Amino acid sequence: MDSMGQHTIFFDLDGTLIDSKPGVTKSFSRALRDFGIDASPDSLQKVIGPPLGDSFRSFGLQDDTVNDAVAQFTRYYKADGIFDLSVYEGVPEMLQTLRGAGKRLFLATSKQEDSAIRILEHFGLAPCFAGITGASTALNRLTKTDVLRCACERYGVDAGAGCVMAGDREHDVHGAHDVGMPCIGVLYGYGTRRELEEAGADALAPSVADLETRLLA
Repeated sequence: MDSMGQHTIFFDLDGTLIDSKPGVTKSFSRALRDFGIDASPDSLQKVIGPPLGDSFRSFGLQDDTVNDAVAQFTRYYKADGIFDLSVYEGVPEMLQTLRGAGKRLFLATSKQEDSAIRILEHFGLAPCFAGITGASTALNRLTKTDVLRCACERYGVDAGAGCVMAGDREHDVHGAHDVGMPCIGVLYGYGTRRELEEAGADALAPSVADLETRLLA
């Protein structure tokens, strides 16, 4: 992706800023077991990033039970999974460098908004962001497109003017394109190169350092 003068950056959370796999997969597995489904550890990789409802449907749950499964996951996750994660090496420094360069940083995540805020505050990253927007089951804000549209409306951002998204899954790419901004796919998260390329990512970043370089361009 050529430099497009991006001054506003939207970050995904899981797989882009943090490695949340331990807490997410543990909570998801517990919720599945409540519905009689035992999932192998390898099969749980795919649930990190997409909307929770979509992830539960991919394990065979029907629409009439999906909301209950999401509620069970949320209960387990908030109780003992939320901080079972690590911040990717170099991320705090990258965020500070971008802010120092005059970039406006926003978070746009498919994680429930209150959980995202708790995580960023716990790890001291919340002050780096001009705004934090996440999913909301209560408000039917579920997809990355929904989240990005809400964020732009909430903070008065024109998605088509100097904005870029950074994320690790196809949902980030599609959501960004739906609202009119390019997306850099990161390869150190949970999505594959093939997934991101097929989704139409405008550029790929193999590492946090490479992502920082692209976002500073």
